[in-house]
Amino acid sequence: MHNNVSTRTTRLTLNSVHRVFVPHCRVVCYQQSYFPSVIKLWNGLPSDLVQSNSIALFKIAIRQHLNLSSRLSLTRNLKHFSSGRLGKILTQIRLGLSPLNYQLFEYNINDNPFCPQCGSHFETAMHYFCVCSHYETDRILLKSAVNILLSYLPAYLINTIEVDNNASVCGLLTNGIKLDILAQAKV
Repeated sequence: MHNNVSTRTTRLTLNSVHRVFVPHCRVVCYQQSYFPSVIKLWNGLPSDLVQSNSIALFKIAIRQHLNLSSRLSLTRNLKHFSSGRLGKILTQIRLGLSPLNYQLFEYNINDNPFCPQCGSHFETAMHYFCVCSHYETDRILLKSAVNILLSYLPAYLINTIEVDNNASVCGLLTNGIKLDILAQAKV
């Protein structure tokens, strides 16, 4: 009896060894959640980077791939946005499951989608971060902090973010910088 399994190495078999299966996502909320989005990012990395021999070499290679500086202050600032209570709330906003009245209204948890501060607009992420007059002072401080963080990034990334565009700022705050855009910008 012959074993018909091919032992030949091809580009497909070489690259697929380090790829992760992307689970089927029935709902957009799950599709945008941590595991499916990280799996897609991982599968999009170059194979030589994925096949690094150690974690230290991988970290160096990923920084070079993304052209990120390793400044300590940037790392501290970014950790502030991705951990603790603030990180939890930003994740909830991104997934559409936050304490914002409009998102609670969409899931029939709240019967009032309007902003509790101004009462005239739906309390969406865009309204909360960029429009509501009640948060004008906080918004100035937030945009100042965003400008400081952007000053640490390479020029090709800064060009993809418009600080004066509310949709761009809201997207940056809730979703961060899309790494698929990074890959396209580098090409």
